[in-house]
Amino acid sequence: MCDYIKYTWEQFDLDIQNISQKLRSVSWVPEVIVGIVRGGAVPAICLSHSLNVPDVRFVEWSNRNSCNKETKKWDLICAVANNKKVLVVEDIIDSGVTLEQLKERSFDCNSMKYAAMWYNIDCPININFWANTISRKQDERWLRFPWENYN
Repeated sequence: MCDYIKYTWEQFDLDIQNISQKLRSVSWVPEVIVGIVRGGAVPAICLSHSLNVPDVRFVEWSNRNSCNKETKKWDLICAVANNKKVLVVEDIIDSGVTLEQLKERSFDCNSMKYAAMWYNIDCPININFWANTISRKQDERWLRFPWENYN
């Protein structure tokens, strides 16, 4: 058995279209897309092209290295994007800690929604849009995204 799940470019491309269609089907197309670096950068850019949303921003927020949290930048994004539809994008919502921290700081963003390529259904945080689900209680394998294929 493989110790990771290989997520291909082909599946990723289909999933970008899937999420884009979900957004359009509820008549909610963002005005600003924010990718959480590193994993959310590629999906954010691809969603911006698919949805024709040129305003894409990035913020670094890592729970693996506690000093990599751009709190001032996130606060500025929230202030600038106030009263705009904002889509926050991640590659995977796993434990939900990053998203929980960002939601706590999103004091002025009234119309913020969250999307991920993969969503851990055992996570206590709810998101709005996702392409795939995984249960970490049943499957602990690492997800290898196509932009991580460096070997």
